[in-house]
Amino acid sequence: MNNISEDLLVEQRRKNDFANHLQAEVLSNSLLDQVVKMHQEGCWISEIMYEYEEELLEWMELVEFTDIIPEYYEKSFQFKIEQKTVERTRSCRTFKENWNINTDDFGIILRDSFGRFSNTLTKNYPSAGGLYPVLPLVYVFDEGVLKGISVKGCYLFHSSKNELILLKEYDEELLNLVINQINPSDRSLFSKIAIGYAIDLKRAITKYRKRGYRYALIEIGAMCQSFRETLSRFDSSLGEFCFAGFNDNALTHLSGLNARLAPVTLIQWFGERNDI
Repeated sequence: MNNISEDLLVEQRRKNDFANHLQAEVLSNSLLDQVVKMHQEGCWISEIMYEYEEELLEWMELVEFTDIIPEYYEKSFQFKIEQKTVERTRSCRTFKENWNINTDDFGIILRDSFGRFSNTLTKNYPSAGGLYPVLPLVYVFDEGVLKGISVKGCYLFHSSKNELILLKEYDEELLNLVINQINPSDRSLFSKIAIGYAIDLKRAITKYRKRGYRYALIEIGAMCQSFRETLSRFDSSLGEFCFAGFNDNALTHLSGLNARLAPVTLIQWFGERNDI
């Protein structure tokens, strides 16, 4: 590392330390505790899943794939257009077993989905106040799925440097634990690779307080759509689907993150579609 790089690294560390100091001054611990509690109320902390009653199943049959329209409204205006059709659903839940992807190709997908534009430092999706509190993660469950990277584990995508940072390496024992927590109902993997989204709760609420938590959830939705559209443009044979049926705290811990302060909130499985 040359002197210029060392100086830049030292300066960045000083900037980060000062930012953390300021955050500690302005962020109320009681507010943080309230948001953490609110998030934890929606978490699964065991292998017990929801039990569907007969009335709930009947209700689901009535409302699934329908629109919400107010019972009372003043007027409606009809567009002279027809509904579109698709050959298959946008989401795909089955992927080819032997699929893999070149590292640089995957880097392009990550850059176009989550990377920063060098001239504006913004990204392909909106973020309230430009804070970008959601961490884009990459789960590699097989040493052959990502050509050039043979280490299984959970990675963080560094959006400014376009690099993957290994947060937690998975040996076979850890991988089995991850499988049990990421899909506890079936104890299996939908694909050999997936995207994860974790919220830095401190960053999310320092400026916007409780409302910042809402903004972070909105941002995850925007990120998912950014990844979906990028994946489709890159190769139409690739597909994905969003998934939240995991044990939140256990998976976050197995991702190398703090389950209280940076919870994994959504998983987006992807690969080559097996429904073509």
